[in-house]
Amino acid sequence: MKILPRLVLALLLVSVSLAIPLQSLSDEEKVEDANADNVAAFQKMLDFVGVTKKLSVTVDSNHDALQESGQMLEFGLVSEWHIKRPDKVRVNIKYWDGNERDFYFDGTTITL
Repeated sequence: MKILPRLVLALLLVSVSLAIPLQSLSDEEKVEDANADNVAAFQKMLDFVGVTKKLSVTVDSNHDALQESGQMLEFGLVSEWHIKRPDKVRVNIKYWDGNERDFYFDGTTITL
């Protein structure tokens, strides 16, 4: 069950990166203005997600693992999140190595 918190974090990070516009910042005033704009964009995203009844998100994530031999291995997965409020969640996970895993939540029970 360690993967679920990582997926939630990945979903949050992806949501934040999609909601916040990229800007070129060069001095403190621009940083403060950008922070205010970013907070406003993030709040707008949260407001939208907060009232949305159905939501689907696809997350493509990966990470590198340095082996004792010095070799770098890359691992990853693609997860599809389907949320139907107030109490339904389905997550389909496809690992790069071909394994698959599904999570279902019906409001009272989590099934793997």
